[in-house]
Amino acid sequence: LRWIVFGGEALEPKHVQPWFDRYPDAPTQLVNMYGITETTVHVTHQVITTDHLAQGGRLPAGRPLPGYQVRLLDPHGNPVPTGVPGEIYVAGNGLARGYLHRPQLTAERFTANPHHTADTSTGTTTGTRMYRSGDLARWLPDGTLEHLGRADDQVKIRGYRIELGEIETALTTHPHIHETLVTTHQDPDGHRRLLAYLVTDTPLTP
Repeated sequence: LRWIVFGGEALEPKHVQPWFDRYPDAPTQLVNMYGITETTVHVTHQVITTDHLAQGGRLPAGRPLPGYQVRLLDPHGNPVPTGVPGEIYVAGNGLARGYLHRPQLTAERFTANPHHTADTSTGTTTGTRMYRSGDLARWLPDGTLEHLGRADDQVKIRGYRIELGEIETALTTHPHIHETLVTTHQDPDGHRRLLAYLVTDTPLTP
């Protein structure tokens, strides 16, 4: 076993500490990766070591894979300095063309990249488009990426992206439901689940 690759959810120290406790001298590398479907899944990678666990806090998501560029931008589209949270924008050859039959959403999420670079060896320009992920992160002093969460109300449960607002909208279509609030709840065992609060004009039966 040479590699164990983690993805889909934020990797927490408690997920990997038991491995190092049980196999302190194993040559297997634990790799934390960040990515999204619209960028053909993986964008960054980081080999996790006991040094990362000793530092405490979140585990880094690492550096971009070859062929990708990652930008952290503020709400005005300006790059943020090291240590300051910004939204993740991804450019590179792995970007999808857009969302099928959803031109408005494609235009919102796949934007022009003012930071693209020219390849002088081939005379071509790459990275002219970038994907606005909705994820927040910051650059660490060593040049690696630390994922901080979402910039909107989207959540991820068991690897699936869920828009809380869409659930709230669906619930309010019920004639007796006037207000809703959908959030997440973490059980004592660490598993997350959806929780909905409702304001109704009559008692509801399951």
